[in-house]
Amino acid sequence: MLGKLDEKERMLAQNERELAWREMARQIAHEIKNPLTPMKLSIQHMIRILERINSGEHKDAIQRISQTLLSQIDSLTAIASTFSQFATMPIETRGVVSLDNILQDIFNLYAEADEAELSIRLPDEDLQVLGDKNQIGRILVNIVKNALQAMEKRGQIHLSLYESEGKAVCKIADNGKGIPADIQDKIFQPNFSTKTSGMGLGLAITRRIVEGMGGQIRFESREGKGTTFYLELPINQSEVLTLK
Repeated sequence: MLGKLDEKERMLAQNERELAWREMARQIAHEIKNPLTPMKLSIQHMIRILERINSGEHKDAIQRISQTLLSQIDSLTAIASTFSQFATMPIETRGVVSLDNILQDIFNLYAEADEAELSIRLPDEDLQVLGDKNQIGRILVNIVKNALQAMEKRGQIHLSLYESEGKAVCKIADNGKGIPADIQDKIFQPNFSTKTSGMGLGLAITRRIVEGMGGQIRFESREGKGTTFYLELPINQSEVLTLK
């Protein structure tokens, strides 16, 4: 009973932290986005006026500066969108999804990647789950992209799909540099990232999406040996049209 109580307290604290992060993310996204649209529209209007000017020694310089400003505005917009995505769950389009097709598409997409040699193993029978096809695809693509970025030299990534205890398991294993043991418990925290760029929200969002579909995501990693991610989703038992 004490053990269960400790686990409930831990989960409650984690949920409270995520709620606080979501509220902060919503406020940050709102504050960032507010000035960006009028800024971008003003610069675009200035560019259109500039295009009507046939000459002027400063024309080229103004155009370069304007394009730089537009690029930076787009970067800020992307950051704000990332915070918004974390603050609000994406709209789901649920249906019966073929994981075989998704995994095969991802393999085809990255089969010629320079960073690693990919291999794939699929079950004899198609495994179907009830979920959002696009979200599942994005999750698996992001894991593969992270694996490619973890390669210090040309490595190997193995994709596999199998059934275990009524769940479909997508397994993505790489032999990259691995995740240091002292940061493994922080990987799914919304404020944590091992990358020098980005907001550190990717895996936090991923976990929320997976749990919303009744599944779970976990990983095993050894520094210098590689990392394996497991995406587990309940196998669909209903008779619904499959989303290919």
